Amino acid sequence: MPVNTIRLIDSPPHRPPNLGEFLKSVWSKVGAAIGQQHSATVEPVITEECDRHGNPYWELYDPTTNQTVYCMTEAEVFLWLDHSTHRSI
Repeated sequence: MPVNTIRLIDSPPHRPPNLGEFLKSVWSKVGAAIGQQHSATVEPVITEECDRHGNPYWELYDPTTNQTVYCMTEAEVFLWLDHSTHRSI
């Protein structure tokens, strides 16, 4: 009965990671994450809250001016968004 032989092909030798390449990769990812976070914080942040009586109000924060505004209605929120300086033209 013939015996089939299997020949193993050597894989390329395992190369330990180069510390410089590893650190460059890590810092690249950190820099990209910081850049995304920075660009995300340019937009106004709108948070719906409730007062102690359960009435809703909205807190609007504009990171470009470091200004916080409080609105009692959604209409006021839209008015502020329409007239605020955060918009790009």
